[in-house]
Amino acid sequence: MLTKKEKRDIPIFLHFCLCKINIPNLELLLTGGTGSDRFVYSNLKASLVDAPDAITDFDSSQGDRFQLRSLAIPTELISVGLQRDNTLIEASASAYTHSSLRADAALLFSWGSKTYLSVNDKNPGFSPSQDLILEIAGSVGTPIGALNVNDYFA
Repeated sequence: MLTKKEKRDIPIFLHFCLCKINIPNLELLLTGGTGSDRFVYSNLKASLVDAPDAITDFDSSQGDRFQLRSLAIPTELISVGLQRDNTLIEASASAYTHSSLRADAALLFSWGSKTYLSVNDKNPGFSPSQDLILEIAGSVGTPIGALNVNDYFA
């Protein structure tokens, strides 16, 4: 588990290095400290649906934010609520079809007892090999509908 105790970036680039040497299904469990935390991803493929990273204590009210290096902040963020599918990949695909999500956008959805954040690549619709999926726990508080992108991304 990587733990960050002060306000600075968590070096997610390590995740890419490990993936390049073919360690299958690598998942990171990330825990921020008190106060404002940044969870930094350099590439949407860093956490895919088959092995999503887990953020254990995300709290946007404390200033926690996701940062997508070398990528623009998503154009919109939509919360689509609970998906009642059998697998996470099915739930992710359903979440994308139940929203008016555009390319370069993000969505929040629940599946089972967990909440997930997904960031879409430049192509509309869900792509299991291209779209970022993160399990996020903590004070997420996601009403259905459009959310303020700046409350989740920096």
